[in-house]
Amino acid sequence: AGSKRHTFAIPATGLLVSAVVVSAYLTFQQNTVWRSNITLWTHATNYASDSRIAHKNLGSALEQAGRLEAAANAYQRARKIAPLYPEFGYARCMMKLGQSSQAIEDIKAILVKLPTNAEARELLAIALYETGEADLAILHMKEYLSLKPGNHAARRALVTWLLEQGRMDQASIQMELLSAASEVGDVATQIDHLENEPQTAEGKIKRADRYAAVGRIDNAIALYENALKYQPEDAITHYKLGSLLSDLGRYEQAIESLKQALTFRPEFPEAHVALGQTFAQLDDPQNARSHYQQAVQLYPEYLSAHYNLGIVQGHLGELDAAMTSLENALRLARQENRLDLIPRIEDRLDRFRNLQKNRSNP
Repeated sequence: AGSKRHTFAIPATGLLVSAVVVSAYLTFQQNTVWRSNITLWTHATNYASDSRIAHKNLGSALEQAGRLEAAANAYQRARKIAPLYPEFGYARCMMKLGQSSQAIEDIKAILVKLPTNAEARELLAIALYETGEADLAILHMKEYLSLKPGNHAARRALVTWLLEQGRMDQASIQMELLSAASEVGDVATQIDHLENEPQTAEGKIKRADRYAAVGRIDNAIALYENALKYQPEDAITHYKLGSLLSDLGRYEQAIESLKQALTFRPEFPEAHVALGQTFAQLDDPQNARSHYQQAVQLYPEYLSAHYNLGIVQGHLGELDAAMTSLENALRLARQENRLDLIPRIEDRLDRFRNLQKNRSNP
């Protein structure tokens, strides 16, 4: 018989063991690279310094770890590599660091190139509100909602802002849209049916209310103006029109409309507050103070009127009066459980008390 040829085969278990050993070796070799996302993407940026994605992902990992300044730097490097790519990480980090003014400038630069970018609009609205630019914040949030009408969280934020500013009618419209969205599906569905409203003055006003609620301001203004041709003594519509014009920075026209509202309805505290806010935007604190005071006289429990009055009195150097107004605002905010507003009022009061103390002890 011929001699047998002996073949040597590695058993299946031997293959498995070899694979495990190789895997363990590679894991050991790469352990310092793969042990965290931060290390991974730092390694990636070292090898591909011109990769926008690598720098962006490093920024994201650093942001998640709470290393915000380092994250902001990584996001900026990503932007430099691809300037036209909308990168919001830097602005987000600046806002978390309490530097919202820097975030605002960054987002505005993005919007110059991408004016219809919804995420930029929303971030800008939030940053503006955090810096006390409530009117502009509301305007940008409405513009965001015209792009993303189904974002109920953003609409709820807008309702809160409107209530804080004393714009009860506008807040009610937004709440109505939220309620309708829960029944029908989303706000966009409501807008699709606007043309079905009757072509009466009342129908036009209703359509204008909905357009204003979703940020289609020009449509709303045109409809309010048209409705007023048929109902020229409608104080509420004059007020709504004036508020929108003020939002757009058309202050002289806003003042005219709001004064018309008071002509036909003298006891209208919301119109006085809107006028106060408009005069404040025009850097006319005396007229602003006058209208806030009239609002408080008409409605002594008007939180927004007391708050705004206190701010403008402080601006005029009337610290005693300002502290009294803010103490009234704080009392009302506590009664209404306004946890969002209480810290802001307390901070303003502390600043005025310190100013008063420095005056007394030069």
